[in-house]
Amino acid sequence: HVFGVDMIAALNSSIGLKIAEAAGKVATILVVAAVAWTLVEQSIARIMEREEALARANAGDQAIDEDGLGGLVTSRFGTLLPLMRGFVLSVLAIITIMVVLSSMGIDIGPLLAGAGVAGIAIGFGAQALVRDIISGVFFLIDDAFRVGEYAEFGEIRGQVEKISIRSMRLRHHRGAIHTVPFGELRSITNYNRDWAIYKQEFRLPYDTDTEVVRKIIKKVGLALLEHPELGEKFIQPLKSQGVFRIEEGALILRTKFMCKPREQFVIRKAVFQDVKNALYAAGIELAQRRVQIEWNGHGQTEDGGQPAGQPSGQAIAAAGGAGLIASTGKAKSAYPDEP
Repeated sequence: HVFGVDMIAALNSSIGLKIAEAAGKVATILVVAAVAWTLVEQSIARIMEREEALARANAGDQAIDEDGLGGLVTSRFGTLLPLMRGFVLSVLAIITIMVVLSSMGIDIGPLLAGAGVAGIAIGFGAQALVRDIISGVFFLIDDAFRVGEYAEFGEIRGQVEKISIRSMRLRHHRGAIHTVPFGELRSITNYNRDWAIYKQEFRLPYDTDTEVVRKIIKKVGLALLEHPELGEKFIQPLKSQGVFRIEEGALILRTKFMCKPREQFVIRKAVFQDVKNALYAAGIELAQRRVQIEWNGHGQTEDGGQPAGQPSGQAIAAAGGAGLIASTGKAKSAYPDEP
């Protein structure tokens, strides 16, 4: 007896038999759903581990640069797997709930009709959400980006860390996280596909023999191809593009090389160091920025210091700084990302 009720008699009654039968069906359905989800979850987990291992093998010893363009890039299938897992879980949960309600004798027809009407109402009221989801589907079909890739979306850029059904999460190389809805994306710049070209500039004095510099850079480029770690990263060797422009006090010579994606930020360090050392070995120094101030003044001060009418060192420095700012319109930061 439970609460004064004879449970054996209750179970033997017609109502008790129906309740027991329904409970058995519900338990069976829940067990089948749990087993199905476990199998699906384990299969997806194994595939994701295999995709991650493949990404690590492809990355090798690739370093993460200070610009944040390193890290592992998953395949297109690996990018879609987390979304597939969420979709399968949602579908399985909905089917399980419907079957459980049906096994309990509840007519699910009106529920389905009501769900359809509610879906239409939600669709009208959440047009931005629907736009985000549909836009995300087409972006993924186009394979515009993958998890681990470094991409730029307008003024936002970073490494793709996570892709959900309506948005993506980017990690800026300074640590900030950007969450971008798919519906807000207009153009995408992906820095991780096929190949990359990197160009570097060197400031040389006016009297530099550019033909000699060209031969030096070519020699450095051939030597880098034989580098045990960097050689395989090149697609086309380092070469000189000649004098790109002339600035006050220097010739601006440009070099370029083609390499595998994301490797340019590792190679550029070796390129700059090797080119600088080769130029110094040939007696060619890089040009330095200088500010020249001219004035008219004669005589000495009474204490034997600055000539009369001649500005002091602080005045010259202030004038030079003002001239640099006036020539550019603003003082430039050494880091383009700084405000």
